[in-house]
Amino acid sequence: MALSEGEFQAEMWADEDQFKKNTGLSLREQYLKYHPQVLSNFGDEMEKVWGKKWKANTNVGKLRMVLLHKPGAEFETIGQKTPFPPYESHLPAWRMAEKIPLNEMVEDHMNLVDAYKAEGVEVVIRKPEENNP
Repeated sequence: MALSEGEFQAEMWADEDQFKKNTGLSLREQYLKYHPQVLSNFGDEMEKVWGKKWKANTNVGKLRMVLLHKPGAEFETIGQKTPFPPYESHLPAWRMAEKIPLNEMVEDHMNLVDAYKAEGVEVVIRKPEENNP
């Protein structure tokens, strides 16, 4: 199910003008071009893939657990041809407006982990994939 314009804007956070200047596309244009719609039902596969059922009863309830991915070597390949369709090298193909230094992403990730833990949230760090980017 595609997002309405209002839902899309509520989901996105970025400076629209800067984003378009960097990528040549609006946020919505990039989303529709490079983010294929999911056809499977996440809930049907959740326990098989994640080991248990996850859910959020409310947008304002207490967060108890979060799954995060620590940025790694996969971000060093940004700017090369994507390993997924559309197999192009420009930033919108990577779903990014700019290339952020890996050390900054790792620092931000660690700060986020610390903030969650300080609030009593269980943080699960996703295991890196075995393949090299």
